[in-house]
Amino acid sequence: MDLSTARRIGAAVNGLYSAVFFAREVAAELAAVGVTSPTPPGPGYFALRAAPMGAVGPGVVTATFHSFSPAAVAAAVPAVWSAARDGLDAGDVPGAPDVPGGARRTVAHRADRDHDRPPPQGSPPMNTESPVSPVPADAAAGPAAEGSPYGTPVMPGLGPDQDLVTRMGIRILEATPQRLVATMPVDGNRQPYGLLHGGASAVLAETLGSVGAALHAGEGRIAVGIELNATHHRSATSGLVTGTATPLQLGRTLASYEIVITDEQDRRVCTARLSCLIRDAG
Repeated sequence: MDLSTARRIGAAVNGLYSAVFFAREVAAELAAVGVTSPTPPGPGYFALRAAPMGAVGPGVVTATFHSFSPAAVAAAVPAVWSAARDGLDAGDVPGAPDVPGGARRTVAHRADRDHDRPPPQGSPPMNTESPVSPVPADAAAGPAAEGSPYGTPVMPGLGPDQDLVTRMGIRILEATPQRLVATMPVDGNRQPYGLLHGGASAVLAETLGSVGAALHAGEGRIAVGIELNATHHRSATSGLVTGTATPLQLGRTLASYEIVITDEQDRRVCTARLSCLIRDAG
């Protein structure tokens, strides 16, 4: 599989990723079993990512997800596996009767809708325990139905109200304070000569850096961009461009990120740097 195909597949499944990791409903389900902080770098986030592998230790998690901070993972795993309250019964979990099939079908439905594809017709049930679980009525409502790339987000800064981000087709594929990845289509973001607009690259860069700074800042604090510079190395005329942000410095009051934007042939299109001021909310 070539790099271009792999990136297109990653962009196509991003709706599923977003619905799982940034949905308020998922945060509520986790809280019901005693797991908090479902957004990175909280223990709930690492639990969600690692759960398919079982109750593994921090070494397995960091080896599998190479962008995760080993220190952050070690602080959450394996302690998170014993976080559920003693005596918890499945019936205590919100929507428990529908969890076997309904929750997963809801996520799949949102992912399909987010990419303008209807849910498959006549698909077999996802398991035998809940063969006729309907997609909940509210699954068709809310930000995802309006085209948000984030589902229903938990954290301010990953919100459905970011009209510009949605309009430009930016989709966040990976988001931790240590590494963020997003794609953006060239189509719809061109300048008069048919090339990717430099301002579009700047929006992609500031989006990634701002989200990274907000994740680093944590709850009760906000990150505000104060300086952005960008160097445009080459043009892009079609397909997707991919932005990857990594921190240059993460402090208590200032966070700086380098953002590298590449085309589908992995050629560097733009290099940007963003600095954000971190302060208390309110």
